[in-house]
Amino acid sequence: MTQDTTGQSPERPAITPVLVFKWSLPLLVSLLVLAASFLVGWEPWFGYAAVIAGALGSLMYVGRTLGIGEG
Repeated sequence: MTQDTTGQSPERPAITPVLVFKWSLPLLVSLLVLAASFLVGWEPWFGYAAVIAGALGSLMYVGRTLGIGEG
């Protein structure tokens, strides 16, 4: 038997800069919505809610990719 010395389990993908960028896309888009809400003159809460939703979306995407929370 050989032991895996890389410290990563085989089912988890390698974390690369491209993968981190994909994880951050929901948050980046929500920041654009925040900026647009101020430029267009919408209510500020709409932009703030978009940022919260983008942050949660990014966290969910990370969890799904890494298999966290799967029973």
